[in-house]
Amino acid sequence: MHRREQQRRRIQRLEAILEIAGQWNQTLEMEALLHQMAETSTKLLGTERASIFLWDRPNKMLVGRPALGVEGGELRIPDSSGVVGQVIESGEPRRIDVEHGQEEIDRRVDKQLGYKTETLLCVPLRAKSGELFGAFEMINKTGEDLNFTQEDEEALVELAGHAAIALENTQQWERL
Repeated sequence: MHRREQQRRRIQRLEAILEIAGQWNQTLEMEALLHQMAETSTKLLGTERASIFLWDRPNKMLVGRPALGVEGGELRIPDSSGVVGQVIESGEPRRIDVEHGQEEIDRRVDKQLGYKTETLLCVPLRAKSGELFGAFEMINKTGEDLNFTQEDEEALVELAGHAAIALENTQQWERL
């Protein structure tokens, strides 16, 4: 029964992701797309916040948008900073639980924003070519279990794949 319940949740999640991806692929303006991504992903995964970090390689910076509580809605951090920097460096997802990994969170950002990050899930964003160009970060899971699960990580990896395609398409559209 447990396995059947997991499969049912996975099917529901995949259906939601496909619907979300369809909406994202119809949005051809970058700022609106980033806000849509943050909004829909927080609802799907049950989190307080989400940020999409695009990697500005030449300047060794990560540009996070939308950044709630930040003037201009944009957060710029060094590409080696915190958990998102680890994801950029390794190309692998990272989870921070209430009990484990708290020291890896860059508290300078929390202090700047007047916010407290308790739990965090961050996955890489990759272009169709496989090139890493950013990271998708979820902050503070809500509900009964405050820690992100393997299921949450799988969902965000799937969502990030669709997000990367929509971001690339929007960038190409804007260049045209």
